[in-house]
Amino acid sequence: MENPQSVQYFIPHPFRAKGDFKAYLDANPELPRARLEQMIVVRYPPGADTEAAVSALLADDFVRHAKVPIEVDLSLRPGTSGKTPPTIQGAATQYWIGAMSFPAAWARAGGWARVGVLDNGLHTDHSDLRAQDASGFLTGGNFTPSAAIDIGRHGFPNPIDFNVDEMEPVPVTPTSQACDTGNGLMIPAYAGHGTHVHGLIAANHMNSNGVVGTCKNCTLASVRTIRDVCYFPGIVYPEMNQAAPWVGLTLLAETGTQVVNMSFGGQGNGTFDYPKDACADPLFQNDPECLTIAYASSQGVLMVAASGNDRGRLNFPASDPRVASVGGLDESLDFWDEDKDPPPNHSDNCPFSPTYPDMECGSNYTVNAATDAKQEHVAPARRVLSTLYPGMAWNQAILCDDAALGTNGDGQGPCTGTSMSAPLVSGLAGILRSINPLVLPGEGVLDPPHHGIRSVMIQSSMLPTFPNTWDPRLGYGTIRADSAVAAMLGHSDGKAMKNRLTPLFSFYGAAAKDWAHTTVPQAALAFMINQAGSYQPQGALTPGYPSFPHQYPTPPPPSPRASAYVLTTEFKTDASHPALVPLYWLDRSRPWPAGCTPGVPGCNGGNRDFLLLTSAAQVQTASNAGYDYRGLQGYVYQSCTPEPACIPQGAERLWLKCKTADDDCAVFPERDRSSFEAQGYTSAWPTGSSMVLGYAYPNVDSDGDGLIDGFEYLLGTDPNQVDSDRDGVHDGVEYPQAGVPKSDPCSAGRCRPHYLFDDGFEPAS
Repeated sequence: MENPQSVQYFIPHPFRAKGDFKAYLDANPELPRARLEQMIVVRYPPGADTEAAVSALLADDFVRHAKVPIEVDLSLRPGTSGKTPPTIQGAATQYWIGAMSFPAAWARAGGWARVGVLDNGLHTDHSDLRAQDASGFLTGGNFTPSAAIDIGRHGFPNPIDFNVDEMEPVPVTPTSQACDTGNGLMIPAYAGHGTHVHGLIAANHMNSNGVVGTCKNCTLASVRTIRDVCYFPGIVYPEMNQAAPWVGLTLLAETGTQVVNMSFGGQGNGTFDYPKDACADPLFQNDPECLTIAYASSQGVLMVAASGNDRGRLNFPASDPRVASVGGLDESLDFWDEDKDPPPNHSDNCPFSPTYPDMECGSNYTVNAATDAKQEHVAPARRVLSTLYPGMAWNQAILCDDAALGTNGDGQGPCTGTSMSAPLVSGLAGILRSINPLVLPGEGVLDPPHHGIRSVMIQSSMLPTFPNTWDPRLGYGTIRADSAVAAMLGHSDGKAMKNRLTPLFSFYGAAAKDWAHTTVPQAALAFMINQAGSYQPQGALTPGYPSFPHQYPTPPPPSPRASAYVLTTEFKTDASHPALVPLYWLDRSRPWPAGCTPGVPGCNGGNRDFLLLTSAAQVQTASNAGYDYRGLQGYVYQSCTPEPACIPQGAERLWLKCKTADDDCAVFPERDRSSFEAQGYTSAWPTGSSMVLGYAYPNVDSDGDGLIDGFEYLLGTDPNQVDSDRDGVHDGVEYPQAGVPKSDPCSAGRCRPHYLFDDGFEPAS
């Protein structure tokens, strides 16, 4: 019926399933991830009758499903409308900091999770965003190239690279000669959207540039989903590749990402509106966007999306119930509506763009509570200050421009849209997932049985319409970050907790000859999907956490295992304890022995080494030795003197020792030292450095209540009593390892040695 321009797999090489993972998908072809593996993308030339093509494909016995995809775009579009930019009233600020109570939240947890960003890239060398300078020195930023990929040209020539810079020159095609700069390349005309979004999530807190992000140490995993198109001579316009966001979401779900920000959306394909909970409809559930959301959800990924900017129904994917939707507020913390007030405060006659008639009118919302998807949260969206691409504008008509504040080139400025409100919630979600990486996203409801990260954020939200709990425009309201953090940390003996423990999952890759460790369940799943390394869990089973999140009905993935537990915030629970230091995560791939040729007998072409370090100087040394920096994995106690008196109760040395013959380093607690040394792990890395990373807690649960002994020491509960306060509820139920704290495990001071219990007996000494 029609001649396609190109045909390719939806999941491109080299990311297609391999080995046991592929065999499992082949055996379970109805799983969302299996159907994504079966999917192909067919592109037709402009003007083709795609509906006729779809009909012809559906008539083929070997085609199960065919459909023109939903069209989505960045929720804040680039370009100018020709309208004179409005005069900004006062200085643009990061007013979200106070509006969402972030200072009190940061006083208890800075956050370090991995947050994915599906966008048009960022300024990769921005001083507020880059994690390291050219020498490998840690600068305090959170973007690292090891967590970046550009798939915006998926399905076109040169489809994949790892440069996600918004201004990366791209090759001229036969249809884009008018944009040739003279060297066969064309230069994007607009930049700033992605840089602004990345900055709101995790801009540098360690410098004095005046701009910070919501999460202090969250690693930014950036996926560029934009394809640059020559619209007019010299005007290279960023256009969303309709397959790329969903390919990107799949890749993020398979590479250890805990939160994904989606500052984009759409209402339909131009002929219909996407209905409420569309992915539950048989008409849509085989669409790639529905399958990828299902897959990411099964992996325990928390998804956040912008509601949209046209004062209408929620855009998709914000309208999907598995996604947290975020609408917008203005500078007065009122619902953002551009027609609300007369100029100069707001722009009249919205919509005002002749190119995009629905551009920048105000936040989308639940237009009809009976039939439409629910707005979940609102956050500042209008003229929000953040990072921008130096010297560039994204949309001058709404002052999304590096020069808007009169300081062109400084890489800072305002932007407006729910593209700005969504990352504020994504960054907060990153903090909450750092406090307890084991807690699942949960559902967007107020009901406590559905406790998860989203429920915590809902229960920590405020509405000006009290006692209402939900509003069609404001959703559950504006999240108080301090309350959400407090809820995740919980209380013990009536006092707010400052920290908690989480397992440091252990893996050994027989093919990679590598010991690897992570505190993140999604990263653990990524290890097991990595068939080339043959990674399998090692160590003791993890009390209170019997399985990783998974979509697999049977058999499930191997059970979680860990030898040690580490802390999740930077604040110690006892003034007498040593200071806490971050666990920096790095890895290196190279054939081993060094210089050998892969495929030649004796050469391990799949050699890899994951590494944990606690010194910024060591990270710099490792980076210069070929290791890629990957962010944080929690905290351990700093080494102290005199040992053992200075070591916190229940903790023990955490060693980093290397086996030179295998080009591998391993991390293990003191009690496993002799076993690892017997395997050849005896060397220091870097040479001459201390082999003690610090102190962590061994995986020992003496009373079997689901909390390891070290965790009970932090809480003040009794590691030899399943119900320390004798209230009839086990400690691990009141303060679950893999859940949100439900109650005080030491209520009314009942865990204190001097307390006389209700039965008249004192506790055993």
